[in-house]
Amino acid sequence: MSPDPTFEISNPDRVYFPATALREAVTKGDVLAHYQLVAPAMLPALEGRPLIVQRFPRGIGQKGFYQKNAPKGLPASMETAEINTNDGVHTYPVVRSVDDILWFANKGAIVFHQWMSRMPDLTRADEIMFDLDPSTDEIGPVIAAAKAVREVLERVGFSPSVKATGSRGLHLSIRPAGGCPNDQARAFAMLVAQTVAAEHPNDFTVEFRKKNRQGRLFLDVLRNGFGAHGVAPWSLRANARASVAVPLTWEEALSPALDPGGVTIGHVAERIAAPAVEADTQEAETQTVEAAAQLLLPR
Repeated sequence: MSPDPTFEISNPDRVYFPATALREAVTKGDVLAHYQLVAPAMLPALEGRPLIVQRFPRGIGQKGFYQKNAPKGLPASMETAEINTNDGVHTYPVVRSVDDILWFANKGAIVFHQWMSRMPDLTRADEIMFDLDPSTDEIGPVIAAAKAVREVLERVGFSPSVKATGSRGLHLSIRPAGGCPNDQARAFAMLVAQTVAAEHPNDFTVEFRKKNRQGRLFLDVLRNGFGAHGVAPWSLRANARASVAVPLTWEEALSPALDPGGVTIGHVAERIAAPAVEADTQEAETQTVEAAAQLLLPR
């Protein structure tokens, strides 16, 4: 926590993750300590973006909820944005500092989600995300999908980053030069996914309906578009392992030993200090969506 927190830390001994055979119970104080450690690394991904959190004020043993609207008691210093979405106008909090992240953690936020666009222009995405989330615990198809999506993105001039979701899958992200309108971001993500599915028709699909997937891994591009969101790097996940969504090297992501939920709250201090974990500057690439799309469209 910051040396002189601007809020009172409440109920630090409350159990948020019950004990398992592999670890002791994780308390709210432990969760706050986690976010104190990782918030500086999270901030570049969250800064300037409308924030969505999953709150579990009584721990994951009781039902939690997604929160979009700024909660009561939000510090006056924290930025907000009035945003008109499909389900009405919401007053979103906007993260600008480490203390903003810690304030939400103190309010029972366990999972932090990021939009793909930032203030002041939420109509333009600066990140495009591909969600590779299998319907089973089998890791082989996830690795194969990550390799295939990466190959197509690199073919058209991008250098995707990769993150373990802290659940069963991976997120691949690109940051196109100049960003692009949200609809264009989703359309390009779908074009990439369709290209991958066409090149590997027995392995991957863009079929939204599960009954039509026939055992193939779904290439999910629905994290893109206005108001769409994905889990932020270094966020905890609300599962029994107390897993963390962590950036990976490509060597790690393509290893047969990959476990997307394998980094837990107890491993983060070691992980975040590892030489292979580079600071994410959120720097844009030199390739544009428009130019890349032309390389994939039929001629």
